[in-house]
Amino acid sequence: MARPEPQEARVGVRRPSSRRLRSGGTTATPPTVDRPYSPAEVAAAGTIAALLAEVGAGAIAAGTLASVATTLLPLVDPDLVTGTPALAARIAEAVARQATQDPPGLVLAATPEAQGGGLQELVSRARRESLLYRGFYAVAAVRRLSAAAILDGPGGLEQAIAREARYFQGHKDATTRRMAGANGVQVAATLYGVILGWYHLNPTLDPRPDHLDAHGHNFRAVPALPPAMTGVWPGVLPNCGCVAGPPHRDGELILALVA
Repeated sequence: MARPEPQEARVGVRRPSSRRLRSGGTTATPPTVDRPYSPAEVAAAGTIAALLAEVGAGAIAAGTLASVATTLLPLVDPDLVTGTPALAARIAEAVARQATQDPPGLVLAATPEAQGGGLQELVSRARRESLLYRGFYAVAAVRRLSAAAILDGPGGLEQAIAREARYFQGHKDATTRRMAGANGVQVAATLYGVILGWYHLNPTLDPRPDHLDAHGHNFRAVPALPPAMTGVWPGVLPNCGCVAGPPHRDGELILALVA
């Protein structure tokens, strides 16, 4: 199962103090937003991903997703929905509007590519993971906006909603890199076969040690799981200068991640 990436799910989280603050006429304890996801939040992310996948490009109703977001609010603060219903509704509406933007690049339609195996599964898996990351983005957005509402009231919430566009752009950028990485491996495998070489080509970038270690090694494009050494395909992480290419002669084969 895909795990939320730091730049997608946790960026921009304001760590609140432990003091109790007044928001919307009620006394509330600021939530701890930078914490592991609960089983209910993981399930909600999966529900959001399924909604986006099942309905089709641009067809999902924001109200449907808003209802899912509303179920997350008591997980942040039990009194958020009952104590400040107007703020709760505004949070759910804002998260739903953001999360339903640009769905055509994410929706997993019932196409031959989506149902095929082999190299076709590379892009299909990347799309499915992107849908799930969109779900985790929505969960993280609920946390951020809820914390702002509790800490700073309606004015702070509106400011947080305005800032959310920047976090959503980071999520979209990560989606673009994920899809480009899968496409790059698919194209390389078409040219060179399912055993490919890992190449670290840009020494001017700040190299990741595991990517440097992967240079000179080979990996399998099929099954559609990235090498365990790196956890991602070449070029997926920010400022990554790695690419997939022809297999290295006598290069050691890197094991794939376990599904």
